[in-house]
Amino acid sequence: MAHRKTKQRKAPPSDEVAFRVSFERVFSSTLLNLAIIALVYFIVYIVLGLVQDRVFRAPPVSTVAVLVAAVLAISAGYGFIEMRRPRAILNPLGIQVRDTWGRLRFMAWRAIRRIEVENRPGTKVLVFYTDERPGDLVLPMILQDVAGLRETAVKYAGEDHPLVAGLDAVLEKRD
Repeated sequence: MAHRKTKQRKAPPSDEVAFRVSFERVFSSTLLNLAIIALVYFIVYIVLGLVQDRVFRAPPVSTVAVLVAAVLAISAGYGFIEMRRPRAILNPLGIQVRDTWGRLRFMAWRAIRRIEVENRPGTKVLVFYTDERPGDLVLPMILQDVAGLRETAVKYAGEDHPLVAGLDAVLEKRD
């Protein structure tokens, strides 16, 4: 019988601080993205109808109601799932941020070369650039406590760190 190697989980250090997303911001951001997709779909539907000389017929009200309910359910479900998972974890050694696939990836404070603020549909994001991971780690600014994230980053990385500058840019635009 083969012996399976199990990962031992250790308790998080008391000096780690986790930041989670705000349900309202995830819900509204997801809803906006789905609404954009629906709008594009209807525009394409109408244009194709015009090109093919067909008269546009609106779908039945029941179909639209089901689609609206599905969009709201998907947005709410995604919001609840995202609320439970930390989006960023800071400690004295560095920061953990989720990658494209949702896995937490660690970056040492000194490895972060620069951070850019980008606009994405529904939110702003901080894009992290390191030597090993050039631009594939992003931190959406839909967190519950962005000001607290800034304070913690100053505490662990210092006032002149690129993360603090990026957070300052986001907080300045919010005010």
